[in-house]
Amino acid sequence: MYFALRYAEQFEDVEAIAIRVRFTGLNERRLTSITGQRMMMDYRISRTDEVLLETTASLVQLRDNMVEVIHSLLIPLYEVFNFFPLSQALVEEELERMKQGRF
Repeated sequence: MYFALRYAEQFEDVEAIAIRVRFTGLNERRLTSITGQRMMMDYRISRTDEVLLETTASLVQLRDNMVEVIHSLLIPLYEVFNFFPLSQALVEEELERMKQGRF
């Protein structure tokens, strides 16, 4: 999303960008932490094979409220894992780690 924002800012006429992300092969997958830094319970299993996430955000929204935009976008993905409650704080922490190159 940061790359899309930086790219869009190169063009004068761009006021917003459309974001579309498709996750496939989710059926029977478990929600887990790859790094082990987060405690995840094994009962968060997807019964849905595919999730399509879409939103449109202005460049101002992305600059000023990136966490909120990404949080809203990701909620449907996490809901397929037994309605895992994705907190905005988790999204903020992960975005900070990504910006610092620690992901």
